[in-house]
Formats: sequence, structure tokens, C-alpha cells
Amino acid sequence: ASTDVYFKRSYRTVQANRHPKLRPLGLNYEVHVRGMSLQAFRRARFYPNLQKHMMLRAMGTGHLLGVPHTPTAANLREPPAALEPRVIFMTRLWGPDELMKTRLRPDEIETLNEQRAGCVRALRREFGKRFTGGVAHTPFAMQNYGDVLLPDPAIGTRKRFVQLLKGHPIAVQTLGLHGSDGFKLAEYAACSRAIVTEKRIMEVPGCFRPRTTYLDFATPDECIAQVRRLFLDADLRMAMMRASGSYFEAYASPAALVRNALTRAAAIPMDIGYAAAAA
Repeated sequence: ASTDVYFKRSYRTVQANRHPKLRPLGLNYEVHVRGMSLQAFRRARFYPNLQKHMMLRAMGTGHLLGVPHTPTAANLREPPAALEPRVIFMTRLWGPDELMKTRLRPDEIETLNEQRAGCVRALRREFGKRFTGGVAHTPFAMQNYGDVLLPDPAIGTRKRFVQLLKGHPIAVQTLGLHGSDGFKLAEYAACSRAIVTEKRIMEVPGCFRPRTTYLDFATPDECIAQVRRLFLDADLRMAMMRASGSYFEAYASPAALVRNALTRAAAIPMDIGYAAAAA
């Protein structure tokens, strides 16, 4: 009630029709400042389970004490480059023990898992050694989806994933829980990859649309067809890489995300005691 405008990362116009304060924030991903950060210290107190790691990151010393790789805007960015066609798709599956926190029905989780596993199988079958990917080695995946596991669990670490991504000009994503765009979509754009994504339902600011910034698909077979287009057409591949990188700079980089949100908020008539929130 005290908020005049609320920026939401998973945004659809149909929601805004019911909640007129909602606005689209944009693509979401994890990114930190380089070195010491007072704001990161303040945030850490809201995450008691992660507080130790977050405090070490805030001091800029996490890498010295075993804290996982800290992604920054600088180490995510990569300009378009003429690379040999290769495709990457790394993902995870959801097990029954995680069902409660997803707020989805078992059949919805099964559909999500099968879509991801089906894409891995199809990409491996079609592109062989020119494909890098698979699903994370969780107990559920190892027991039920052994044929689609990552060939080496070590390549699933964040640091290694970003390194591999920069050597693969084509990157695939499927939708996340509740049809959300995953963090990887923004990371693909930051790295100026040619993106192939499951048909999106969420909306973001700017021109992030099929056949302009990415190619989309509904089934594993359609995924293969779109990736094959990018393998065979170097001009299209480079155009898509340029488009995703340009979109990131204009709408999804940390500075652009905040600047665009504030610009849109300033254009909205506010009640006295204006407040803005984001999620």
C-alpha cells in the first residue's frame, strides 16, 4: 500500500491489469561489485544461511577463503566474436523433495524436467562433440536421468560455466519455474551469445523479441532446427550475437537496469510519500 510503483522481474501484462503498480524490471542474474562493498555488508544480514559467504564477498576476499566464484559485470561481458559453431546448454532438474518450494504440481515439474532432458538428448544426438552440456549431478538426476548428466560435474561450477560459455557462440535455455526466464538468459546476453530459448512468456523492457534478439522453440526437435540454422548461417549467428550484446548494454547491464527503472518511475505521477520497490 505504501508503494507507488513496483518493478518485478517476472512480469506479464495480464498481471499489471490486476495490479496497476507493477512494471517490468528486466532480465535477472547474479552480479556483484568488484572489491569491498558497504552495500553488500548491509545485504548480508538479510540472508542468515549465506551470511558468511556474503560477508567475505563484501570484503573482496572470498576467493582467498574458498567462497565460490564471484560474478561481476566485467567478468561476465564478452563482445561478439567469429567463433566456430558450438552450442552449450547446462541445466538442473527438480526432484520431489523440492516440490514444496516450487508451488507447482508434480505433473508441472515432470513436464519441466522432461523438456530439459529432451533438449539435452536431442542436442547430444545432433551435434555430438560440438555440444557441451547436460544436467547437474543431483541425487534425483543421477537416479532418474543418468543419460543426460553433465559429462563431468566440475564443469557445472559457475566459474567454469562462464569460461565455457565464452567459447560457445550458441547458447540454449529452457523456461524456469512458473515460466520464468532463468539467470542464464541474461548471462547469455552479457556474453553476446546467439540465443535459442524455449518460447518465452515473461516481458522485459526494450526490443527483446524472437527473430530479433533470439530464436525460439517449443519442442526439442524445434530446438535442434533453430540451433542448426545458427550452425549453418554464420551471418545470422553473428547478427544474433550482436543483437543480444547490444540489448544487454542498453537494458540489462547493472547500470542500465537501474537507470531505466528510475527513468520509468520518474515519469509516473506519484502520491505524496513516493516509494519504489523491486523484486
